[in-house]
Amino acid sequence: MVHVVAVGRLTDPGLAACCAEYASRIRKVLKLEIREVRPPQGRLRVTERLKLEGDRILKAVPSGARMVALTRQGTEDSSEEFAQRWGRWMEERRDVAFVIGGAYGLDPRVLERCEFKLSLSKLTFPHELARLILLEQLYRALTILAGSPYHKAAGPTIAE
Repeated sequence: MVHVVAVGRLTDPGLAACCAEYASRIRKVLKLEIREVRPPQGRLRVTERLKLEGDRILKAVPSGARMVALTRQGTEDSSEEFAQRWGRWMEERRDVAFVIGGAYGLDPRVLERCEFKLSLSKLTFPHELARLILLEQLYRALTILAGSPYHKAAGPTIAE
């Protein structure tokens, strides 16, 4: 089973619809659970906010799951590399929990608990967009592993 644990709700209707579409596609192949943890309210220092978010994330991750942090400081895989990594993880028959922090990223305690750190890009994305990109890449990885035509491997450029 794959879990996506994210701080905050999807508030943009367009992003929510896209996330729902990819989640639906993924669920045709494997079990997917999306857990949204409530961000702390009020004016807090960044360290306090991260600690509270970290507590909630750690509570939401199922016991024994492989934790994977989405962070700019992580390993930046190509779609094919991610598919191979994902395939190896699925062979282990162990739950995988992808964790997405809030506006300030992830608490250091969460990062320490993660067995792998994945970067979607060196660019910074809003957490809602990071969730969409993750779901699309999970679906893409499943199609790569299945040999489906969804993924178009790098071909000639426009100039060629």
